Amino acid sequence: MVTQQLSAGPLRDQAMRTIVSTLSDKDPKSALNFLQNLPASRNRQGLYWPVFNHWTTSDPIAAAETASQLPAGSSRDNALQVVGSTWASQDPEAAFSWANNLPPGPGRNNTVQSILSNWAEKDPEKAGSIALTLPNGAARDQSIGNIANRWAQSDPHAAIAWVQTLPVNESQRQALRNVLAAWVRVEPAGAAEYVATLPSGKAQDEATIAIAGQFANNDTQRAINWAQKLPGGTARRSAFSNIVSQWSEVDPRAAADFALHASDKDGRKNLLENVSQRWARIDPQGALAWTQNLSDTTARDSVLPNVIATVAESDPRNASRLITQLPSSEAQANAAGTVALHWAGEDPQAASKWAASFPENTIRQRAFESLANRWSQNDPYAAATWLGTLSQSPSRDAAVGAFARQLAASDPQTAAQWAQTIGNESGRDAQLESIVRSWLNTDSNRAIAWINASSLSDEVKAKLLPQQ
Repeated sequence: MVTQQLSAGPLRDQAMRTIVSTLSDKDPKSALNFLQNLPASRNRQGLYWPVFNHWTTSDPIAAAETASQLPAGSSRDNALQVVGSTWASQDPEAAFSWANNLPPGPGRNNTVQSILSNWAEKDPEKAGSIALTLPNGAARDQSIGNIANRWAQSDPHAAIAWVQTLPVNESQRQALRNVLAAWVRVEPAGAAEYVATLPSGKAQDEATIAIAGQFANNDTQRAINWAQKLPGGTARRSAFSNIVSQWSEVDPRAAADFALHASDKDGRKNLLENVSQRWARIDPQGALAWTQNLSDTTARDSVLPNVIATVAESDPRNASRLITQLPSSEAQANAAGTVALHWAGEDPQAASKWAASFPENTIRQRAFESLANRWSQNDPYAAATWLGTLSQSPSRDAAVGAFARQLAASDPQTAAQWAQTIGNESGRDAQLESIVRSWLNTDSNRAIAWINASSLSDEVKAKLLPQQ
């Protein structure tokens, strides 16, 4: 066959889809036989859709019977879902009656959900009443949520009225969120007005969060005006957070300027951190330039660590040059740890030289610790070689501690031997105790033998050995 002569890839997949779809239109039974003789693959799973879609359109009874007789597994579940979804477009009551008699399991649950979701497009009220007859569980909850969403797309007011008749629980709250998510896309002002009428509390907070981001996607300024009319509290802060998050994706500078002038009661600090992180992922240089030019030093000092951390994910070398701009040694140490962690993932040798350029202080210690932690995950032998070049110091202790913690689960003896080289006595004892206690739980005989043969003091040995 020509498709078998093609190399695996998009061209072959497309050719296979065309053949199966064409054959399904004429003779779905033969198309299924052809499909089942193909090598198992993710692409083959997707080909069940055209086969059973065509078959169900022309003969739903035969298609349903054939799908039900397939061997249990993902292929059968996919086929059942296609039959249910397609049949529901023609005769949802017959489709549901069939699906409701399938054996319990994911195939039945997904099929029932597909049928009710399609049914809701034509008759959401009937679909909703059927969903409420399902037994309690994930399938019922998901079906109610799907119906609420579909109903809201055509008649959000009726959908809201239906959701309000449901028992107040997590399923009802999720259905409400689904209605609002659909409603705000077609009538943002109406959705916003409805949320404002809800009593203060969890339900209003969740509803506010559900519509804020989508509202901003439709009309940012209108969304801001709406949020500014909300009473102070969690819901208002959540609304601004979601709006700024969405705004940052399309115009991060405008979002950042808005956050900069927000009030503390609206979560100014969190808004600035949120927008700066998102901006740094989209345009790290633009985010850095904006941050460095802030005249408000408090805002700058709050935002810059997040920008540096985000830049470090893709460009740790560039991020490393910014650490000295941070205001405090603790902020610099945190940033150094983040930079070292990411840099060690791509070039640990360069990261080690950079970390060693700091004088002996908390910045160097945090950088060494993160470097050893990441390096030991990727290449423990190279990390151990590097540790062997270091002279005794607090930063070496931090690196050895991180290295030993990484090794402890797979090679506790080597981890303990490294921990013994830590210079600080209290730090050394704490590391050894942690490693040996875990070792005693997994291989007590070897752990006890190592303790007895070690050069540890009698006092430390007595502390580590199990009490007789």
